[in-house]
Amino acid sequence: MTSGANVLLLREPTPSSDSGQDLYGTIFTAASYTPFSIPVIETVLTNINELASVTAQGDFDGVVMISACSCEA
Repeated sequence: MTSGANVLLLREPTPSSDSGQDLYGTIFTAASYTPFSIPVIETVLTNINELASVTAQGDFDGVVMISACSCEA
């Protein structure tokens, strides 16, 4: 794991009812990452064939899917 790496989260930060802090931001910060959340205005599915081809290779260290739209893709 790279210490201090930046992580871009394309999502609206959502405060938890327990701590009032965004759960994803808290988790990434605790793991020594610097998270940046950017709200997405619109989701448009493009390059679906390319996405399928790349994900079929299976050589990723991790994939984070946190929205219904990303899971549908």
